[in-house]
Amino acid sequence: MGKLIKCKTCSHEIAKSAKSCPSCGAANNQVSIGYLFFGVLVVVFIGFCTASSGGGDSSSSTTSYKVKPKTASNEKAIDITAKELFKIYDDNEVAGDNRFKGKLLSLSGVVDEISKDFMGTPYVQLK
Repeated sequence: MGKLIKCKTCSHEIAKSAKSCPSCGAANNQVSIGYLFFGVLVVVFIGFCTASSGGGDSSSSTTSYKVKPKTASNEKAIDITAKELFKIYDDNEVAGDNRFKGKLLSLSGVVDEISKDFMGTPYVQLK
């Protein structure tokens, strides 16, 4: 017979593997540290595998992304440079949001860097 533990409800001794107390019928929710540790390890392993699987093949030199604007297709794009856009947001972020949020922009500038963020999402940084 396995290890004996005390029932948390009636304090009678029951087998650690028993699903319920034979005396009072209370459920035995005793979880061993080993099972808990194993469960945590499984969750961490799955999370690690999921996070690291977003890499993909980086040997391609050209990647194309299409962004669908959330505005009407007949709306004219606002022409603006990266420096102008930065200055507007640097001066007053709320005013910049009010002016440009949901609008179609035609942004121009010199590419400073093309990279990926910590989640693997590509971005372009302009000068």
